[in-house]
Amino acid sequence: MESSQQLPESLNPCSLVRKTCQRVYSQMLKKEVPNIKLNESKIHDFIHHLSEKVSKDGVAFEPWAKYHIDPNAYPLEAVLSYTFVVDAMNFCFWPGNPAGNFEYEHMTKNLAKILHSNPECFSAEMLSAMTPEWLKQFVFNNLEFALLEERARIVREVGIVIQTFYKGSFVKYLACVNWDAVKLVRQIAMDFTGFRDEAIYNGEQIFFYKRAQILVADLFGALSERTNPKDGQLTEPFKNLEQLTMFADYRVPQTLRLVGIMDYSPSLSAKIDPFDTVSHDNELPYSSVEEVEIRAATVVAVQMIMDEISKEGTPQALKEQVKYAFQVDWLLWQMGESRLSELLPHHKVHSIFY
Repeated sequence: MESSQQLPESLNPCSLVRKTCQRVYSQMLKKEVPNIKLNESKIHDFIHHLSEKVSKDGVAFEPWAKYHIDPNAYPLEAVLSYTFVVDAMNFCFWPGNPAGNFEYEHMTKNLAKILHSNPECFSAEMLSAMTPEWLKQFVFNNLEFALLEERARIVREVGIVIQTFYKGSFVKYLACVNWDAVKLVRQIAMDFTGFRDEAIYNGEQIFFYKRAQILVADLFGALSERTNPKDGQLTEPFKNLEQLTMFADYRVPQTLRLVGIMDYSPSLSAKIDPFDTVSHDNELPYSSVEEVEIRAATVVAVQMIMDEISKEGTPQALKEQVKYAFQVDWLLWQMGESRLSELLPHHKVHSIFY
């Protein structure tokens, strides 16, 4: 139901992510040898690097359309449905892909081709009948890709929910939360089981909601570039984007290690840094202590960066160009992609959540 009221703090999914991740990090630091430590002096160095970059040529975020579709070229409903499909399947690209020659951008390119051939192909009705065989053939280049059954199930779930409760309209789905980013994260996590990214640490529930939040950020990216749509249908701006956290996965902790903000203990390094594409020696069990600690520490690190940016004395230009935690995520991700040869291996997890 549409409402302009703010969510109570106890129901705010982004607050839950921040609070529970901070709790994990605080508990971890009490160990005799913590698996991870965050280096505040390196955070200051990173902020200085960003400030210099802003003063010279500004912060450049890669356009959303670079990896996706031109959001002006399609009806609003098609842009939204495409984005939901992308993030319904945005996880676990390594098993069944030993050569590493099929990545996220290959999936989105194939989905864009499908949409171009038939703008109705991602309607809620069509999605509700999705099969792993169809995905394998048309999206994943006939690879024996990981978790195809789960990808098809999650896409079907999206279609069924939108068809059953929102009259088949993704536009109505966003309107029901009054274009509020935080309420949308909560609604996604409530409506779609495949987006309920939670874990247990020391018996306590920990929240990440990586794909729910990245879906909201992708919708923001698409709609912010939708300035002259062919169908003439513009949308309201998203509210409360500043409450989103970063998206806890694998690339950002890699980059945080590269710039010295995140340090792994010798025992954790010994588990993560060996790299074998066959044996996957650096795979961690989903919701294991180490895996939860890596993800939680990453959320805390990016929040520390945001807190530092918000302080008095930080150049105003940096504050204006980097407003949201997910933008720090984007910058770290872009840095990692541009310096792949310098990165240590990342942890691997067989999971639908990232």
